[in-house]
Amino acid sequence: MPNLTKIVNLVREIYKQSGFKEPRRPGKREFSDLYVCQMVVVQNLKGYSNESEFLRFLKNHPCKAFPKLPTQSRYNHRSKELEPVIERLTATVLKKLKTHKSKIRIIDATGVPVTKFYRRWKTKAFNDNKFFGVGYCHDKKERYYGVKLTLIVNIEGIPVTYHLMSARRHDVKALQPAVKDLQGIWLIGDKGYAGKKIH
Repeated sequence: MPNLTKIVNLVREIYKQSGFKEPRRPGKREFSDLYVCQMVVVQNLKGYSNESEFLRFLKNHPCKAFPKLPTQSRYNHRSKELEPVIERLTATVLKKLKTHKSKIRIIDATGVPVTKFYRRWKTKAFNDNKFFGVGYCHDKKERYYGVKLTLIVNIEGIPVTYHLMSARRHDVKALQPAVKDLQGIWLIGDKGYAGKKIH
């Protein structure tokens, strides 16, 4: 995978060429929109779906690109605020890195808990039964409440596309929506994706 500095510089270049301008706000922000965008793009490309894990990684592996780190709550708020810009930046960065030229993709799914299991009925923010649900993690041998993330990466481990669905649904249910924009590739997955209909 390209080194972190190269990706950060590439995001800065694309950001400036795209003509994104930070809106005028009262007071001075410690972290610019570009800085947050660079962090989120790096997080996505390094495969961190969890913000706290990514911030912990940067804290344990200091780099010149990110000398200061925002708190998790501030990072979460700013990244959601900049989501449309970040999606465009990530797509352009992937093209610049030529990830689309690789014909091999790897697919897998993992559970993403959104709240403690015993608090699942008390948390109003996650009470949408169509999107959130109870799933089972085979590695940890425990149930969790949240969503299931299906991630497709290239052979270098760079995420190409993803799909989120309720944790109660089987991995294979995400296959069709996750691969709808992919053509002419070899897709590698575990036996959970096996079956005549799917094949």
